[in-house]
Amino acid sequence: MLTALAVNDNASIEALLFYMIQYFFTSINIFFIIIAFGFSLPSSSLNSIYSPILLISQLKGQFYNWPLLSLCLSITLFSSAGIPPLIGFIAKAKILLTVIDNGFYFVAIIIIVRHCASQCFANSICMHWSYMHTLSD
Repeated sequence: MLTALAVNDNASIEALLFYMIQYFFTSINIFFIIIAFGFSLPSSSLNSIYSPILLISQLKGQFYNWPLLSLCLSITLFSSAGIPPLIGFIAKAKILLTVIDNGFYFVAIIIIVRHCASQCFANSICMHWSYMHTLSD
């Protein structure tokens, strides 16, 4: 996001505003879906008085309990990571194109590497709620 400010032309400011709006709605969506998952947990599994979900591992097996909610969270996380058909990809692609158009090639390579790392993180979260608890859990 800061790379769009570093380029400092009209296309980069437009891309920055689009990215900020997309990021705001994606973050709010993730927040509300995690709250909904917290209400779906049984009261015996609550570990804290502040939040019912403290660890990602508490989402394990939620795909089988709440498939639509899990699908919504998956799509939102993939959008946040920038998977191509989703709006997060469009926002990141706009910033990447303005960076490349202005000759910041090394910065573009760093953006692409960071993009790959965020996709791995989103995939690891999605794997947690798609598998049920094993006997050793």
